[in-house]
Amino acid sequence: MKKWLAPVILGMLVTGCTTPQQVAMNTQGSQQVITQSSEINWLPLDVPTVTEFALTDKSQMLLNGDSAGAIAAFTLPGNRGSLDIKLESFVSKDLQFFAPTMVIYNSVGEVIYQADFAKFQYEPAKLLDNDKFVLDMNVIPETSGGDMQVLIYTTADDLKGSSQVLHPAKAFSMARHTQPPDIADPMAKHAPLGQFRLSVSANDIVTSKLGATNDNIPQGTDLTSYYHNAIKKAVEADDIPKALGLLDEAKALDIQGAQEVFVKAVNSK
Repeated sequence: MKKWLAPVILGMLVTGCTTPQQVAMNTQGSQQVITQSSEINWLPLDVPTVTEFALTDKSQMLLNGDSAGAIAAFTLPGNRGSLDIKLESFVSKDLQFFAPTMVIYNSVGEVIYQADFAKFQYEPAKLLDNDKFVLDMNVIPETSGGDMQVLIYTTADDLKGSSQVLHPAKAFSMARHTQPPDIADPMAKHAPLGQFRLSVSANDIVTSKLGATNDNIPQGTDLTSYYHNAIKKAVEADDIPKALGLLDEAKALDIQGAQEVFVKAVNSK
């Protein structure tokens, strides 16, 4: 297993709020309907970024058996250490939204992270945001420092579906701390187009802790999945001290769900 040597990054901790930038995911002269990933038009983003974009009938479409419609495609610098990435897909007023799958590739085109729509979490409307489906993750780039690629698409199966969202009257009652009305929650239809927000920041705390305390984290990995899987494997191998050590590391790195994974793995034994 290759080891990831975390660079020391100083003076780059993101503070406060980053002003969202609006980007157009139009083809801009590129072939609009494509069938090969080599034909994707990638848009470079810097770190940190909060990017708001829409997939429209002018966006590039990838039809390759995985993707079944419009796509968003970005490149991110791979020399910033551990990255926190958040993708939000918003539900429109007429109850439609894009059910995303997100894939991240390293500089040689290998998949280092993939999340289908089932991993997205629903969040009801709040303040200025509509209802949305959200994916939060942390990725460790590869040692080469080469750019990573982020591809967002939807599948043919997801296009056939719909997802339940909270009825506005219930949301209003809950905000006022009153009893919600006994009414059914509506279903939001999965659509081929949609509105999004992509937030990326360098997690210098994770980067520095990895470099100082652990030299076994593989390059090009999703940190949460790594710790969850490592804890389960240690318990399955009856190596509880190792599992507890991994659990301590995960807590120090603020990995969500590590305690639950450990308890579930022990109970299953």
